[in-house]
Amino acid sequence: REGPGDKSWVNCRRMAAGKHWNHFVTNDPSSDDPNNLITINSTQSMLSDYKPFLVRQNPGFNLSPRPKSQADMTNIDEYHSDSRLVSRGVEYFWEEYKFQEAYSAAISDGLEIGHGVVETGWATEVDEHADPNNVIEIDSYVRVDAPFARRHDPLLFHFDPTASDRTLRTARWCAVYAFTTKRDLIWNKIYDKKVRNLIRD
Repeated sequence: REGPGDKSWVNCRRMAAGKHWNHFVTNDPSSDDPNNLITINSTQSMLSDYKPFLVRQNPGFNLSPRPKSQADMTNIDEYHSDSRLVSRGVEYFWEEYKFQEAYSAAISDGLEIGHGVVETGWATEVDEHADPNNVIEIDSYVRVDAPFARRHDPLLFHFDPTASDRTLRTARWCAVYAFTTKRDLIWNKIYDKKVRNLIRD
């Protein structure tokens, strides 16, 4: 592949969707008339057959402890006990917050164009209208406090083109194209106030 935004990615996705012919009427004598052609989408059929080998159900996790020093080796049984507990916690989060959906969609992207993009993290949202002068109950103050996994369209995901090995490992930045209304952009406090005022004007 050439790098982020490789035009062949679009062609691969079109091929998987069964769009094998040129749908545009041009003066090119090699252009196709899809109305007079029958397409057997063997590409999508092969991808559908292969996907179950990669993702079928929620995965199981077995984390291994990594003692930091020789002294920690004396408590290796405790480390193993903790790692089993954390493994069960990861499995719970995976199922409870439906990580499988993002993972499955990314696998489909990978089969079609060679890679998928999943953003993971932890989201915490609080009640901004809570009065700090009053006693605040944590359960009512914190609205969201949970991990998340979001699949992003690889065609809208870009990263540093000067990365030495052309991967995220050495990239200095990455970004996802997003579309929103002007109103939402102006009221989004994540962005600098001066910039929002320029947009408003």
